[in-house]
Formats: sequence, C-alpha cells, structure tokens
Amino acid sequence: MTVEVEGGPWPVRPLGETCEILDRLRRPVNAAERSGRLGPYPYYGANGQVGTIDEYIFNEELVLVAEDGGFFFDPLRPIAYRVSGKCWVNNHAHVLRASEGVDPDWLCYAVAFQDVSHLVKGATRPKLNQKELREIPVPVPPLGEQQRVIHRIKDCLRRVDEVHSLRLEADREARALLPSALASVFHDLAETYDPRPLETLVSDTRYGTSQKCNADSRATPVLRIPNVADGKVSFDDLKYCELEPDELGRLALQGGDILIVRTNGSPDLVGRCAVFEAADRPFAYASYLIRLRINHAADPHFIAFYLASTHGRDAIAEIRRTSAGQYNINSENLRAIRIPLPPVGEQQRVADRLRQQQDIVHAIAAEQVARLDEAGHLRTAVLRKAFAGEL
Repeated sequence: MTVEVEGGPWPVRPLGETCEILDRLRRPVNAAERSGRLGPYPYYGANGQVGTIDEYIFNEELVLVAEDGGFFFDPLRPIAYRVSGKCWVNNHAHVLRASEGVDPDWLCYAVAFQDVSHLVKGATRPKLNQKELREIPVPVPPLGEQQRVIHRIKDCLRRVDEVHSLRLEADREARALLPSALASVFHDLAETYDPRPLETLVSDTRYGTSQKCNADSRATPVLRIPNVADGKVSFDDLKYCELEPDELGRLALQGGDILIVRTNGSPDLVGRCAVFEAADRPFAYASYLIRLRINHAADPHFIAFYLASTHGRDAIAEIRRTSAGQYNINSENLRAIRIPLPPVGEQQRVADRLRQQQDIVHAIAAEQVARLDEAGHLRTAVLRKAFAGEL
C-alpha cells in the first residue's frame, strides 16, 4: 500500500513494522503507593503525565499511545504523545520505540489523530489492544522527507497554538466582565442602602428530593447541580424520578424560584445559584440544592446576582462548613446573609441591566468556544495535509 504524493508515493506499513513495542517493561504503581514515592521523574498514563515518582524505567525518545481511557472517539484530542528522557509509564499507555529510519515525532504525528474507533474493544472502558495497535497504518517516506514535513507540521501547529491561546484569553476576558460589573454595582449599593437579612425576603426555603433519578423522561424532570451553571438554569442532561403528588406539590418549581447549590466537594460550587424561569411542565430539584422562594419585597434576579457577586461569595464563604471532604451551607445560615436592598423598582432595573450584560457575556463565551473548536479542527487538518503529502 502507498500514499500518492507529489514527488513519488510513500509506502504505508503497519505500525508494528515501524517501531518496537515495549509494553513488557511497563509497571503500574497505584496512587496510594506513589504518594509515598514522589520524586523527580514523570509518571505517565494514557493521556499524559499523572504524577511523579522516585525511579525511572525508560530513558530515551518514546511515543506513548493510550491503551485504555484514551480519547478514542474524540477527533480533536490526540491518542498519542511524545516523551523524552527518564520516566515511568503505567499500563494504561503503550510504549513505542521508533525503528531505524522512522523519526519518533513522525510516528507520534502519524498516530495521534487517527480514527481508531473501529479497532477499539470494550463497552464500559474502551481499550486499544496491542494486536489492533500493530495494525494502524503508518505512511513511511524517507527519513529526510519525514523530518522536512515534521518541521512544517511544528511550524503550522505553533501558529494554531497561538490562535488557540488568543481564543482562550478572549474567553477569560469575556467571563471576567460580569463579575467585574457585579462587584461594582453591589459596592455602590452597599454604600447607599442598609442591608436586610435574606430571611425577610424569602417566603419559603426548602431542600430538594433525595429520590434516585433515572433517564425515564415520562417521569418528573429533576434539576441537579450540573443544571445550575453560569448563572442560569440549564435543561441539558436532565434526569427524572417518580414523585408522589404531595411531594411534587412541595417541590414543584415556580418561575422566580432561586436554586442554590448547598453541598459539593468543591467549595467554588457551593452557593452557586440561578433563577428558574417558568416552564410548560412541572420541575422538581435534587437534595443537593436549596430552593429560595422570594417574596414581594425583592426581585429574585437581583438576589441571585448579589449571591453571585464577590460580596455574596464572601458571605457564603463565611457560612460554609466542611465535613468528610464535602463543603456545605444550610438554609438557616443562608437566610441570615444580609443584602443591601434598594426599592423593588430599582432592584428590577439593576437586575435587568445585569441580565443584559450576562446575555452578552454568554454570547461572547459561546462564540469563543466555537472558535476554540475551530482551532482544534485546524490541528487535525494540518496533520491530514501532512500525511497526504500536501505540506
């Protein structure tokens, strides 16, 4: 088999003929043992370095290919990467030593973004066995041509990385706009209006259901922690459960209810909140969330924005407790938080202005995410051109 390129065909060989596979030398070390053996040498797994260790197995130029746990079904993420020098590799990555006449970088690029989904075995934890690994086709032009193309690939990928970095920076700047606006708004309000306890603004505080959820969409949809994201309620990845009428009556959400994350292993998630807008069917919520139903004295979006501001986050940090690795807030302490409160009309004007800014930030962030995906596609496009002999 050959690849027809300008200047003559490139022979294509099975990967097993382009390298020596050193899997027999791998040695896994579990995390508990490794914690007592920290050292200067990188410890590699399926998709990159996962720690350090006090000894090394290898000391050379190698290509590592995911055996299990790799990005086998994601065309934008590589299944192979390069390592150099002293290191340790566990049994989640195949270890490849390039044969004479094959540049290690060439071998890595040839494999990294190949579609191996048809070679992967297993449903729960997909695995690329050594037998199938050996069958992956690798174009093998003369070494000089490999190195010429590698130079072009690296030059192109360096430019892609620059684009990617610019997109990331733009995304960070966009996401910083709303926190900055919140800090400014509530700093000014705190100097103008006396604070009131949240409990005077709430008509009902309630924890959600502890019923086990499933994917049966005929039951009642239940909002969970992942559905409270970026200051809004997301209806992606819904789960469902059967609720008795009286429980559903207690937990059914109304437009304007605030959902707050009350417990999580991450302190940054605790206190995250969003306002539920009216829906065309009953929704409940899980026990890891608290529902605040705001009375006529306050605007729920204004309250939610305050809780998301640096002032609100500081107040939540003061009432947050930790136990067995979980961070928690309870409804009693939450209701004691004090909020600077202008008249309802001004609250609504402030909230409307902040919601407009929030929508703009979300739109900018969504555009940047799309452009980040474009940068990912550029990487695969560069390699496709390279191995088609077009670089």
